[in-house]
Amino acid sequence: MRSRPTPARQRGITLVGLLLVVALLVFCGYVAVRLLPLYAESVTVGRSLDGLRSESAKDLSLGTTRQLLQRRFDVGDVTSVTPGDVEFSREGDTVKLHVAWDAYAPLFGNVGFSVHFEKSATIGSSNDT
Repeated sequence: MRSRPTPARQRGITLVGLLLVVALLVFCGYVAVRLLPLYAESVTVGRSLDGLRSESAKDLSLGTTRQLLQRRFDVGDVTSVTPGDVEFSREGDTVKLHVAWDAYAPLFGNVGFSVHFEKSATIGSSNDT
């Protein structure tokens, strides 16, 4: 019996393997592009709530706080949360703000992502002068 000559060692990736890797990278990039606006809006909501920390809680009524928040949401182009969605609770000289919301990003067909966000902030404190 004759033995077959051993083939030279193969190096590199096959065309099918390369196509699979590229398809996986494209899919991951597409998912990131669909989810990025949701997370960017979440950061904007957090910054809007944190921006109210410099206000004096003693001087703010509920209506004034909602107006300030609405202005910040308008500037930041926040569409999935309104000041009416924010829960306000007053404790002494502080006002606590809390908002929780779900955002949906369609992927394709009837498949999509639902993401839950929660943000909180405290306006004023007993240490403020």
